[in-house]
Amino acid sequence: MAPFLFSAKPANCSDPQAKCPDNFWCHPGATVETMVCCSGRYICSLDVDSGFGNGQLQRWYYNKVLDTCTLFNYTGDGGNENNFPDKAKCEASCIGYRNLCPHGDPHAVDDKILTCSKQVGCPDNFVCHTHVTGSWQLCCPDPGIASNVIVVRFGRVSLTALAFFCKLPVDQGTCNMEPVLRFAYDRKSKQCRSFFYSGCKGNLNNFSSMDRCQAVCCGH
Repeated sequence: MAPFLFSAKPANCSDPQAKCPDNFWCHPGATVETMVCCSGRYICSLDVDSGFGNGQLQRWYYNKVLDTCTLFNYTGDGGNENNFPDKAKCEASCIGYRNLCPHGDPHAVDDKILTCSKQVGCPDNFVCHTHVTGSWQLCCPDPGIASNVIVVRFGRVSLTALAFFCKLPVDQGTCNMEPVLRFAYDRKSKQCRSFFYSGCKGNLNNFSSMDRCQAVCCGH
Protein backbone atom coordinates (compact mmCIF):
# COMPACT_ATOMS: atom_id res chain seq x y z
CA MET A 1 0.00 0.00 0.00
CA ALA A 2 1.71 3.20 -1.14
CA PRO A 3 0.73 6.38 0.74
CA PHE A 4 -0.43 9.54 -1.04
CA LEU A 5 2.31 12.16 -0.70
CA PHE A 6 1.64 15.84 -0.01
CA SER A 7 4.71 18.12 0.13
CA ALA A 8 6.84 14.95 0.03
CA LYS A 9 5.13 13.58 3.16
CA PRO A 10 2.31 11.02 3.55
CA ALA A 11 -1.00 12.90 3.56
CA ASN A 12 -2.58 12.70 7.03
CA CYS A 13 -6.34 12.07 7.27
CA SER A 14 -6.86 12.06 11.05
CA ASP A 15 -9.07 15.16 10.79
CA PRO A 16 -12.72 13.97 10.36
CA GLN A 17 -13.15 16.65 7.67
CA ALA A 18 -10.13 15.46 5.71
CA LYS A 19 -10.74 13.45 2.56
CA CYS A 20 -8.33 11.32 0.60
CA PRO A 21 -8.02 11.68 -3.20
CA ASP A 22 -9.81 9.32 -5.56
CA ASN A 23 -8.43 5.76 -5.45
CA PHE A 24 -7.00 6.31 -1.96
CA TRP A 25 -8.44 5.44 1.45
CA CYS A 26 -7.81 6.65 4.99
CA HIS A 27 -5.75 4.05 6.86
CA PRO A 28 -7.26 3.73 10.38
CA GLY A 29 -3.96 3.51 12.25
CA ALA A 30 -3.39 3.14 15.97
CA THR A 31 -2.04 6.71 16.21
CA VAL A 32 -2.71 10.04 14.51
CA GLU A 33 0.63 9.74 12.71
CA THR A 34 -0.35 6.43 11.09
CA MET A 35 -3.71 7.70 9.81
CA VAL A 36 -2.61 8.44 6.25
CA CYS A 37 -4.07 8.15 2.75
CA CYS A 38 -3.10 4.82 1.17
CA SER A 39 -3.62 3.57 -2.36
CA GLY A 40 -6.81 1.56 -2.50
CA ARG A 41 -8.63 -1.36 -4.07
CA TYR A 42 -12.25 -2.44 -3.93
CA ILE A 43 -12.47 -2.84 -0.16
CA CYS A 44 -15.47 -5.13 0.21
CA SER A 45 -13.90 -7.99 -1.72
CA LEU A 46 -10.72 -8.12 0.40
CA ASP A 47 -10.07 -10.81 3.02
CA VAL A 48 -9.70 -9.75 6.65
CA ASP A 49 -6.12 -8.76 7.55
CA SER A 50 -5.13 -8.01 11.16
CA GLY A 51 -1.85 -6.35 10.12
CA PHE A 52 1.59 -6.69 11.70
CA GLY A 53 1.64 -4.21 14.59
CA ASN A 54 1.51 -4.75 18.35
CA GLY A 55 -1.84 -3.11 19.08
CA GLN A 56 -5.21 -4.65 19.84
CA LEU A 57 -7.87 -2.44 18.25
CA GLN A 58 -11.48 -3.52 17.79
CA ARG A 59 -12.43 -3.05 14.14
CA TRP A 60 -15.03 -4.35 11.72
CA TYR A 61 -14.57 -6.02 8.35
CA TYR A 62 -16.98 -7.12 5.65
CA ASN A 63 -17.24 -10.92 5.34
CA LYS A 64 -18.06 -11.45 1.67
CA VAL A 65 -19.02 -15.09 2.23
CA LEU A 66 -21.61 -14.34 4.91
CA ASP A 67 -22.55 -10.92 3.48
CA THR A 68 -22.25 -9.38 6.94
CA CYS A 69 -19.90 -7.14 8.95
CA THR A 70 -17.83 -8.94 11.59
CA LEU A 71 -15.68 -7.80 14.51
CA PHE A 72 -11.91 -8.47 14.49
CA ASN A 73 -8.75 -7.33 16.29
CA TYR A 74 -6.50 -5.01 14.28
CA THR A 75 -2.85 -4.65 15.31
CA GLY A 76 -2.52 -1.03 14.23
CA ASP A 77 -0.15 -1.28 11.25
CA GLY A 78 -0.51 -2.76 7.78
CA GLY A 79 -3.62 -4.73 6.92
CA ASN A 80 -5.92 -3.56 4.16
CA GLU A 81 -8.87 -1.31 3.42
CA ASN A 82 -11.51 -3.77 4.61
CA ASN A 83 -11.17 -2.22 8.07
CA PHE A 84 -13.83 0.00 9.64
CA PRO A 85 -13.96 1.76 13.03
CA ASP A 86 -17.55 0.70 13.65
CA LYS A 87 -20.22 -1.63 12.31
CA ALA A 88 -22.37 1.18 10.90
CA LYS A 89 -19.63 2.41 8.56
CA CYS A 90 -18.88 -1.14 7.46
CA GLU A 91 -22.53 -1.80 6.64
CA ALA A 92 -22.94 1.53 4.87
CA SER A 93 -19.95 0.75 2.66
CA CYS A 94 -20.35 -2.94 1.93
CA ILE A 95 -23.62 -4.65 2.80
CA GLY A 96 -25.31 -5.61 -0.44
CA TYR A 97 -22.25 -4.80 -2.54
CA ARG A 98 -23.28 -7.57 -4.94
CA ASN A 99 -26.11 -5.25 -5.96
CA LEU A 100 -23.58 -3.36 -8.03
CA CYS A 101 -24.75 -5.87 -10.63
CA PRO A 102 -28.37 -7.01 -10.91
CA HIS A 103 -27.03 -10.56 -10.50
CA GLY A 104 -23.66 -12.01 -9.62
CA ASP A 105 -20.44 -10.13 -8.90
CA PRO A 106 -18.83 -7.46 -11.09
CA HIS A 107 -15.68 -8.38 -13.00
CA ALA A 108 -12.57 -7.64 -10.91
CA VAL A 109 -8.83 -8.17 -11.30
CA ASP A 110 -6.58 -8.23 -8.22
CA ASP A 111 -9.58 -7.24 -6.09
CA LYS A 112 -10.17 -4.11 -8.17
CA ILE A 113 -13.46 -3.71 -10.02
CA LEU A 114 -12.84 -2.80 -13.64
CA THR A 115 -14.95 -0.20 -15.38
CA CYS A 116 -16.01 -0.25 -19.02
CA SER A 117 -16.87 2.37 -21.60
CA LYS A 118 -17.30 3.00 -25.29
CA GLN A 119 -13.56 2.52 -25.71
CA VAL A 120 -13.05 -0.27 -23.15
CA GLY A 121 -15.20 -3.38 -23.49
CA CYS A 122 -15.82 -6.32 -21.15
CA PRO A 123 -14.39 -9.85 -21.25
CA ASP A 124 -16.37 -12.81 -22.56
CA ASN A 125 -19.55 -13.63 -20.62
CA PHE A 126 -19.84 -10.09 -19.22
CA VAL A 127 -21.79 -7.07 -20.44
CA CYS A 128 -21.17 -3.38 -19.78
CA HIS A 129 -23.77 -2.27 -17.26
CA THR A 130 -24.48 1.30 -16.17
CA HIS A 131 -24.78 1.39 -12.37
CA VAL A 132 -28.15 2.49 -11.00
CA THR A 133 -26.63 5.84 -9.96
CA GLY A 134 -25.63 6.48 -13.56
CA SER A 135 -22.21 7.58 -12.31
CA TRP A 136 -20.14 4.65 -13.55
CA GLN A 137 -20.16 1.56 -15.73
CA LEU A 138 -18.88 -1.89 -14.84
CA CYS A 139 -18.76 -5.37 -16.33
CA CYS A 140 -21.60 -7.52 -15.02
CA PRO A 141 -22.23 -11.23 -15.65
CA ASP A 142 -24.17 -11.79 -18.85
CA PRO A 143 -27.66 -12.98 -17.81
CA GLY A 144 -27.69 -15.19 -20.86
CA ILE A 145 -24.70 -17.10 -19.52
CA ALA A 146 -25.11 -16.80 -15.77
CA SER A 147 -28.79 -17.37 -15.12
CA ASN A 148 -28.36 -21.09 -14.46
CA VAL A 149 -25.59 -20.68 -11.89
CA ILE A 150 -26.88 -17.73 -9.88
CA VAL A 151 -29.45 -19.79 -7.99
CA VAL A 152 -26.75 -22.28 -7.02
CA ARG A 153 -24.17 -19.69 -6.02
CA PHE A 154 -26.45 -17.36 -4.11
CA GLY A 155 -29.31 -19.48 -2.82
CA ARG A 156 -31.45 -16.48 -1.93
CA VAL A 157 -31.62 -15.32 -5.58
CA SER A 158 -34.51 -16.96 -7.44
CA LEU A 159 -35.56 -17.26 -11.05
CA THR A 160 -38.32 -14.81 -10.18
CA ALA A 161 -35.66 -12.22 -9.43
CA LEU A 162 -33.85 -13.06 -12.65
CA ALA A 163 -37.08 -12.50 -14.55
CA PHE A 164 -36.81 -8.81 -13.61
CA PHE A 165 -34.52 -8.50 -16.65
CA CYS A 166 -37.42 -9.52 -18.83
CA LYS A 167 -39.42 -6.45 -17.80
CA LEU A 168 -36.79 -4.06 -19.11
CA PRO A 169 -37.29 -2.50 -22.54
CA VAL A 170 -35.18 -3.72 -25.45
CA ASP A 171 -32.23 -1.33 -25.50
CA GLN A 172 -29.54 -1.31 -28.18
CA GLY A 173 -27.25 0.93 -26.13
CA THR A 174 -25.67 4.14 -27.34
CA CYS A 175 -22.14 3.17 -28.39
CA ASN A 176 -20.62 2.92 -31.84
CA MET A 177 -18.82 -0.40 -31.46
CA GLU A 178 -19.26 -3.28 -33.91
CA PRO A 179 -22.92 -4.35 -33.54
CA VAL A 180 -23.46 -7.72 -31.89
CA LEU A 181 -26.47 -9.96 -32.53
CA ARG A 182 -28.29 -10.49 -29.21
CA PHE A 183 -31.74 -11.51 -28.02
CA ALA A 184 -34.21 -9.78 -25.72
CA TYR A 185 -37.70 -10.35 -24.35
CA ASP A 186 -40.37 -8.09 -25.84
CA ARG A 187 -43.14 -7.57 -23.29
CA LYS A 188 -45.65 -6.41 -25.90
CA SER A 189 -45.40 -9.51 -28.05
CA LYS A 190 -44.53 -11.73 -25.05
CA GLN A 191 -41.79 -13.30 -27.14
CA CYS A 192 -38.02 -13.16 -27.41
CA ARG A 193 -36.64 -11.42 -30.48
CA SER A 194 -33.27 -10.60 -31.94
CA PHE A 195 -31.70 -7.15 -31.96
CA PHE A 196 -28.29 -5.59 -32.55
CA TYR A 197 -26.47 -4.47 -29.43
CA SER A 198 -24.12 -1.50 -29.86
CA GLY A 199 -21.53 -2.80 -27.40
CA CYS A 200 -22.12 -0.92 -24.14
CA LYS A 201 -24.79 0.69 -21.97
CA GLY A 202 -28.25 -0.68 -22.67
CA ASN A 203 -29.58 -3.00 -19.97
CA LEU A 204 -29.54 -6.66 -18.95
CA ASN A 205 -32.52 -7.74 -21.01
CA ASN A 206 -29.76 -8.90 -23.30
CA PHE A 207 -29.10 -12.60 -23.94
CA SER A 208 -26.53 -14.50 -25.96
CA SER A 209 -29.06 -16.87 -27.55
CA MET A 210 -32.76 -17.23 -28.27
CA ASP A 211 -32.87 -20.39 -26.14
CA ARG A 212 -31.44 -18.61 -23.09
CA CYS A 213 -33.83 -15.70 -23.46
CA GLN A 214 -36.80 -18.04 -23.67
CA ALA A 215 -35.60 -20.13 -20.73
CA VAL A 216 -35.39 -17.09 -18.45
CA CYS A 217 -38.19 -14.86 -19.70
CA CYS A 218 -40.99 -16.74 -21.42
CA GLY A 219 -43.87 -17.26 -19.05
CA HIS A 220 -43.12 -14.13 -17.00
